[in-house]
Amino acid sequence: MADYRLEAKNNQKKGIFAATSKEYPTNIDGTLFNMAVGGVVTKIVAVVTTADSGQDANGNADAKMDVAINGTTVATIDLTSTGIKQYEVTDLAGYTETGGTLTVTPGADNNGDGTLRIMCEIIDADATTGAYL
Repeated sequence: MADYRLEAKNNQKKGIFAATSKEYPTNIDGTLFNMAVGGVVTKIVAVVTTADSGQDANGNADAKMDVAINGTTVATIDLTSTGIKQYEVTDLAGYTETGGTLTVTPGADNNGDGTLRIMCEIIDADATTGAYL
């Protein structure tokens, strides 16, 4: 059987990677990731493993979390139900020309009794050169 790992066409540098958090309560507040210089965040994925029971003043389910890149909100995650939630980042804030941070801020009605993981897909423009390893 042939070993193709050392063929140059199979070892081209790829600049797409993912950053993944550990599992956190739904009232987490702060910085999750430092962003790469010259990167583009294309997608935010939230895996809500336990829903948050937060309610607004009228008793309606209302648990949310804002995800921001360098202070600009790029996604608002619905925490009222479990599941995988994907958000495309189309705002220019997704381009981290000089680096920066990805932060999360819980909504005012969150109880913090839920759990989630947050991931983001990033294209590292400097790594996508077409060069071979």
